[in-house]
Amino acid sequence: MLREDRITGDTDWTTPDPPDLGEPELPSCDPSGVLAGGHHPFDIRQPAASTFYSTDDGFTRCAPRRGLEPDEFALLTSAGGRVTTHRTVAVVHGDDVVRVWPHGGAPAYRLVVPAAGGRGAVEVGVPGPVRHAVVAVRVVSRSAGVPVLVTRRDGVRERGSWPTRVPVPPGEVTDDTAWVSAAAAAFVPPDVVDCCSPPDPTLGPLVADPSDARPGVYWSTNHGTTRCLLEGELTPEELTGRIPMGYTNLHLEERRAVVHDGEVLRVWARHRVEPVREPGLPASWRAPEDFRLLMVGAAGAAPVRLTAEPDVAAAVRAAVVLSRRMRATVVVGREVGQWAWH
Repeated sequence: MLREDRITGDTDWTTPDPPDLGEPELPSCDPSGVLAGGHHPFDIRQPAASTFYSTDDGFTRCAPRRGLEPDEFALLTSAGGRVTTHRTVAVVHGDDVVRVWPHGGAPAYRLVVPAAGGRGAVEVGVPGPVRHAVVAVRVVSRSAGVPVLVTRRDGVRERGSWPTRVPVPPGEVTDDTAWVSAAAAAFVPPDVVDCCSPPDPTLGPLVADPSDARPGVYWSTNHGTTRCLLEGELTPEELTGRIPMGYTNLHLEERRAVVHDGEVLRVWARHRVEPVREPGLPASWRAPEDFRLLMVGAAGAAPVRLTAEPDVAAAVRAAVVLSRRMRATVVVGREVGQWAWH
């Protein structure tokens, strides 16, 4: 079996005696059949990486070597949509890395989880090198019980705003949405590994606890997540005294939603206007604005950190499908700061 720590952008690998994966179910975004003759993105028999496309509605089959012409992109989505270009990187089924194509590497990757048993397909991101993507995809594939495709995103053609509706209540979600389900009060949140040393439960509730109307903020590293601070923040001195430095990044996140098994339990309105540079933090501090998905509580699975598009409705939609597929809890966080924590 190929070890994920040995996978690079130049790796060309097919597992011995590969399984017949068929054509996992992907909703189509190609009603005109522009790419109807192309092969399926999960086709592990292909000798080289392939290009395919996705929209808010689904995915295409793979394109010929030349790709699509500019006027053909308009056939995949309406004037208010967008088209993402993907390059196939790897297929993972459970613990097995089935296929890896040489692709040149990337700073971040996408996971395409196909539909199964009436449960929808979903596309989410994974930060970091390809070996990190394979670690995450193994957890997702085991929990979902389907093969998962890793892709390199080569571009997005912006053609309007993201849709603001999610497939379950509350329906419409914007930055001003504050909504709670009747099930939130009785929900028992799963525990998450605390990145403080020693763990500090006095900071606030678990990040997956939807019971309080205050959104709060929390910090996370590759090793865990703090409790959610409902009032104020930690000073730089408190951060360095509580969260051990190591080969990791430290993320400051604003809690925006908690979703469990396909049900939205709570959505918090955005309360920090913009990402900010905090006084006294290192010069490497940057001010991004991305949405991150923390998946916890899947049966037998470690917590997984994924990314979503920079829009709260798109992030909640992804969390709904992912949590239903994994039978897990997903916390939607808006990243408002990140710095190297070495």
